[in-house]
Amino acid sequence: MLATIESGRFTPNIFGYENPSTRNFQPVMYYDISDVIDSKIGLIRLHESKESKIFLNSNSVKGLSQHRAIQTRLSDKILNVEAFKIMKITLENDLTFFNTRRIVKENLQTPKHVIEFIFK
Repeated sequence: MLATIESGRFTPNIFGYENPSTRNFQPVMYYDISDVIDSKIGLIRLHESKESKIFLNSNSVKGLSQHRAIQTRLSDKILNVEAFKIMKITLENDLTFFNTRRIVKENLQTPKHVIEFIFK
């Protein structure tokens, strides 16, 4: 995890993503993907290298997203959810995500109005 944070030191937000083979994953952020789950499965199928990976078959991916939807207990209308672990989050004053910015050599400092958290 520290290597990910270090390599993304100029990236304002870093989220860990879960796949069906991930172990001991403790998500803290959830995103409703009910309207795009079939597209996601279709895109995974396009990658020939993923065909041999049992944990990426459509049943595993859909099952995990359904499990996370139930786990959130947000609504019975939310059927599929992506789960994320926050590794680094940078917020504007209004608590919206700080957008990725183009890095120039003179601009390597985080602006003073930004709130930055790194989770370890």
